Amino acid sequence: MSLDFRQIHNSRHHAEHPTCRFFFLPPFPVVVIAPNSFKDSLSAEQVADAIASSIRRARSDVVIRIVPMADGGKGTLDAMLEAGGERGA
Repeated sequence: MSLDFRQIHNSRHHAEHPTCRFFFLPPFPVVVIAPNSFKDSLSAEQVADAIASSIRRARSDVVIRIVPMADGGKGTLDAMLEAGGERGA
């Protein structure tokens, strides 16, 4: 008989032990996709979308978080704008 961690480690435990480092396990996997661009071929967002599409084909139950990244070179402005940044005047 295997025990489900979520059944053992419940909210009552956290109420009694507020400094506990264990957290609830989500009932589904969460995947963070944070690629850089592929130089002169795909933007970071295009790379992330391609990766996400493949993951969704393999596992339809995942939650995917896309966070395009940049290393300061080409594509940095696009990544900043995608993340909610604004162009200065």
